[in-house]
Amino acid sequence: MYMHAFNIFLPIFFSLFQGSFSLVGTWGFCIHNSDCANNCCSNIYSNSDGRLKCTPNTNVCNAPVQNSGLSDWTICAISSQCANKCCSNQYSTSDGKYKCTTGGSPSLCIQSLPTNAPTSSLPIITPTRLPSSKPRQVITSTPTKISTNVPQVRPTPTQSSKPNRSPTKSPTAPPTPKLTPQPTASGMWTGVNSYFLHTLSDSDQISILTALKAAHVQVVRIFINSVGAGSKGSSSVGVRDLEQTSVGVYDDTVLFMIDKLMSKVSSFGMRLIIAIHDRYSLGCWASDAYVTKYNLPVAGDCGTAVNQPVNFYSSAAAMQDFDNRIRHVLSHTNAFFGGRPWSSLSEVVVAFDIQNESQGHMTTVNSQWLCGRAAVMKPLLTNGILVATGGGAEFADSLAMSSFQCAAVDIVALHTYDLSSLTTNLQTAMDLAGRFKKRLVVEEYGSQSSKAGAIQAMMSVTNGFQIPSMWWEVMVPNSFSDFELFTDDSNAWGALSTLAASALSISSHLLPTSSLCTHSFQCSSGCCTNVLSSDGRLRCAPFESASSCNAPSRDGGLGDWDFCAASSQCIAGCCSRQYSDDNMFKCTPGGSSCL
Repeated sequence: MYMHAFNIFLPIFFSLFQGSFSLVGTWGFCIHNSDCANNCCSNIYSNSDGRLKCTPNTNVCNAPVQNSGLSDWTICAISSQCANKCCSNQYSTSDGKYKCTTGGSPSLCIQSLPTNAPTSSLPIITPTRLPSSKPRQVITSTPTKISTNVPQVRPTPTQSSKPNRSPTKSPTAPPTPKLTPQPTASGMWTGVNSYFLHTLSDSDQISILTALKAAHVQVVRIFINSVGAGSKGSSSVGVRDLEQTSVGVYDDTVLFMIDKLMSKVSSFGMRLIIAIHDRYSLGCWASDAYVTKYNLPVAGDCGTAVNQPVNFYSSAAAMQDFDNRIRHVLSHTNAFFGGRPWSSLSEVVVAFDIQNESQGHMTTVNSQWLCGRAAVMKPLLTNGILVATGGGAEFADSLAMSSFQCAAVDIVALHTYDLSSLTTNLQTAMDLAGRFKKRLVVEEYGSQSSKAGAIQAMMSVTNGFQIPSMWWEVMVPNSFSDFELFTDDSNAWGALSTLAASALSISSHLLPTSSLCTHSFQCSSGCCTNVLSSDGRLRCAPFESASSCNAPSRDGGLGDWDFCAASSQCIAGCCSRQYSDDNMFKCTPGGSSCL
């Protein structure tokens, strides 16, 4: 954030749903009528997305029948799955996908799996509970205070009410609350920012982590940057930036501090989001070695006149230097985790932010800077650790189309301290996330007053959208007049704890591995397929290759013979039941009588 002020949900962050499959409740996504508690899977009321849901109060249950095998034109992997006993791509002229093919040529019908994937070697995907959910509100009005394209020229910033790093006098740290058992994670989670937690005394770190655990918080976000001793009146011992005096000359003190914090965080069953760098260290609230090497302007008062470090984001040499910083951080090894590199520590790291609020409050921006850095970071990460944008200075900046369009970005982080129009704004973000298959996190929000109200306002909406949220910030000592929060603010802390507990009971808008699905963008892995499914039904599976994810595409429209509700949904441009022996509407190539 600007003065300091993560299918979103990330199901792979925590334990997956366990146990046997149970029936889906009203408005939960479904594939067949038998999935639903009310035995009716339909898209009759899905005017906005055409997706099959467990639908009440209708006799139009138009999902495929499961009992006798997959119905005509349902995506398949082998002919034995199909009621018509032919799985082929003979008539799949638009997408080439294998479907249960009426009148298919026997020589083209798949009778066995390929030799490179024999049945005996295919893992069995055990069905898991697909939680019921109510349909989300679809906002049709024009969003306010939102721009989905990053402008090349931004207004000159004015006085901001966002947090700064100046020390403040605050009440004495409260006693450590009693640790209570944490509920089993169901996908949704709540996090907080505590950006220099690693610099605090051991006792204060434990106090904060204990309180967060008791409050059902599961993720903490920190920065790799310089911190002054005693910052915010805390026990911080202070630390220099990784590149404080010379670019490429690394002082790993801050990394060693984070090593120790990782060990503590892991012992509490929690995880970190780590920002590799902070935009405001480029001559705004602090100055690191990049300021000197690239002659960046320094703000006299970052609260009223933010500097414009254009050269850092436009210079090829600066980009190379920053890429080297990324490589150094991710290759750093942690002795507390057997000497493994940070790039592999998925048990304690959810994601790495490329930079906190990249190009925040700048009038000239390089729209490709962040994606370029993401392309460097992505192949270095293993074990499911994700690449996050680090957010924008404002909500509109966070929604830069270049972030959504970047293949190497996993999480689009949203930052906002304006709690008006939340529903409209988050609906816009959800629409973009669905379109570009990205995860969402409200990574920063906060308030200097009425904190309980701000938490209630934000989390009631984010929990409804099933997007994780992170308060700015938790710190010992608390400050009742600034953004810092701790347990002695009983109203605000109570609201955080209550709503964090509620978040744990909510399924994310991205589904964990083994959940039934209809499209790949619904899955946390980005892959909806029946290739590994013993019963031929589409489920979220670990991503291996795009070709194995054989669910209908949402980007270009639904493929041939996919179930549909309107012709506009189909690549073929025709939603019809002209050739359906089951009388269901499908995307029909060359069809007439189209909806």
